[in-house]
Amino acid sequence: MERTKSKKTKTRRVLVSIVLGGLLLILIGIIVYVAKTISKAPDISAVNITQPIKANSIVYNVLGEKIDEFSAADNRSYIGIEEIPTSVIQAVITIEDSRFYEHHGIDIRKILGAVVNNFSSGSLSDGASTITQQVIKDAVALEGNSLEKKIQEQYLAIKFEQLYSKDTILEYYLNSMSFGTHIVGIEAAANQYYGKSASELSLVEGATLAVLMERPTYYSLYTHPENNWEKVKQVLEQMEKAGYLTAEEKEQALLEKPYERLGEGLQQLLEVAPKEAIQSYFVDALYKQILEDLQTVYNISEIEAKAKIYSDGLQIESTLDSRVQSIVEKYMADESNYPESLYKIQVEYSIAGVKANGTMFDKKVQSIILNSQEDIPEFKEKQLEKWHIGQGDTIVSENLITMPQPQSAFVVTDYKTGAVKALYGGRGEKYYHGFNYATQAKRMPGSTFKVLAAYAPAINEGKITPDTVISNEKVSFTIEEGVSWTPLNWDGQYEGAYTITQAIANSMNVIAAKVLVEQVGIDKSFEYLKEFGFTTLREEDKTYALSMGGLTDGVTPLELTAAYATIANEGTYLAPSFYTVVKDREGNILLDRTQGELQNSHQVLSQEAAGQLTTMLCEVVDGPSAHTGGKIRNYFKQMPIAGKTGTASNNTDLLFVGYTPYYAATIWTGYSNPDSMTGSNNYHLDLWAKIMNEIHQGAEIKKF
Repeated sequence: MERTKSKKTKTRRVLVSIVLGGLLLILIGIIVYVAKTISKAPDISAVNITQPIKANSIVYNVLGEKIDEFSAADNRSYIGIEEIPTSVIQAVITIEDSRFYEHHGIDIRKILGAVVNNFSSGSLSDGASTITQQVIKDAVALEGNSLEKKIQEQYLAIKFEQLYSKDTILEYYLNSMSFGTHIVGIEAAANQYYGKSASELSLVEGATLAVLMERPTYYSLYTHPENNWEKVKQVLEQMEKAGYLTAEEKEQALLEKPYERLGEGLQQLLEVAPKEAIQSYFVDALYKQILEDLQTVYNISEIEAKAKIYSDGLQIESTLDSRVQSIVEKYMADESNYPESLYKIQVEYSIAGVKANGTMFDKKVQSIILNSQEDIPEFKEKQLEKWHIGQGDTIVSENLITMPQPQSAFVVTDYKTGAVKALYGGRGEKYYHGFNYATQAKRMPGSTFKVLAAYAPAINEGKITPDTVISNEKVSFTIEEGVSWTPLNWDGQYEGAYTITQAIANSMNVIAAKVLVEQVGIDKSFEYLKEFGFTTLREEDKTYALSMGGLTDGVTPLELTAAYATIANEGTYLAPSFYTVVKDREGNILLDRTQGELQNSHQVLSQEAAGQLTTMLCEVVDGPSAHTGGKIRNYFKQMPIAGKTGTASNNTDLLFVGYTPYYAATIWTGYSNPDSMTGSNNYHLDLWAKIMNEIHQGAEIKKF
């Protein structure tokens, strides 16, 4: 009996030892995993979330002349913690992190509560993030899976609070969090909703905004004020319990009706708020490039990069040639250079106000194309009817923006350096950061893609020569069993044989398709297009129609210019640059696009292949046989020109991309909402020629 008992005890001890050993191994594994994860955490010692002494950043052209500046006044959303009312700060802390001033970066009680909640719910929805952790997520780039990021976030939050004071962290938080679509920071939110600075917010107004940070849509002040108010009442209750408010102060606050002041605030904002600086399309593109480069080079957040641009007194040496830019704008903005028969008008219409029942409305319609100005009143009437806005409703703001059609874009680069010398982003009056057709419009490139997708790879791979002869006979390619594709020539002619040079000059679709399919291959063609710098291509674009620019999204005029500039630059690709260097206020170089990784330079074609292509592309303008670009010589007679015309299906997009011994340039034109431009008489070729002719006036005649 005793022996049996002893045996059981021994067995129990062994089992306990095994369990404890297993738990110890698990604990050691967890410790090792956490330590390994923490070791991968980024160094935050260089992260700076303090707002520097504000100084405007100056933009200079290639002659060193000031052309623009980024002013801290334009970036109005930042406000110091000392300017925000204490009651508003207390409301934010009550909602987001009630023990913010007590913990050291992470809230253990909150974490344990989250573990229990997640275990009981079977999800990981409760992250127990403190305000400091949320700042870490915004200001520091973390890598790994969600658990690893959470571990790093908690570790860095502790380290962060050793670097920065609570007030500094809270200041950054209030200036970087979202308060609704496109509204970042409490200062911007106060302006948007109440037409005042955050420094003037009442307790309740601040609470309505603080609530927005949790669920901007559900607690929207415009569309769900009732949800917002219910949450605000809970917040006031919690603030009373925390000792921030007396019972009398809470009751007094509950008498406020902040949502009734929203309409008044909007009106004040429209009347007295400072307007955002309207900058050129070139400067818009320059800003975006610097913003991205700062984040890449210094591994900082977008808000930190913006703060540098608007407040750090940067000296920005842009690539803009003001003489070239003024020539481009003179011709592109001249309505007489566009056929009257194609004229239409694009309308963007927005309206905001208060319904008769007290609810807010904020409506917008974008990119509607009308035939003329006379159609606008009827359009507005129908739109208001559709939105159910009528008698008894109060319209607080109404905005109608019109832009002429067809739209157009123009890019000029120095292909030896990649420098963008001039950029025209669209016709009509520019509104703030308006849509830039030169850098943002992804449109069908038409026949300009024949050279890049078919002929350039084939020449470079030694599959064809400029004198290779290919039959122009109609052909069908089998895509899969029972499915085939038959390329069609633009002129409907399928007879004779052409050299590759003649095929390019006369833009023969069938021959380009044959070269792509039979000599290059779709995968190889796609690789070359990536090397040419196109970032908008998709895997779905790997089709036989690639040779004719049949794409899912299309390409931008800027990237198309860079691709042809590669041929002009003896086969070397250079990424388009809007600046050479960016210096800090002491003159130290922060960014340099003339060398290194930011320059983004690589060889795509051999010098021999690029030279052959240039000779072939000259035939497009000056060929002895049929050629599509001869119209250019009506206005630009002297300088050698190589290039290619492009027309998308149904004439929706018209392009010419070409280069001289000095510059590469692209013109695109088309309706904002793609539509046929039949009857254009290729006016875009005249425009390209007029612009480039004046740009080259006084320049020495050179040969390629």
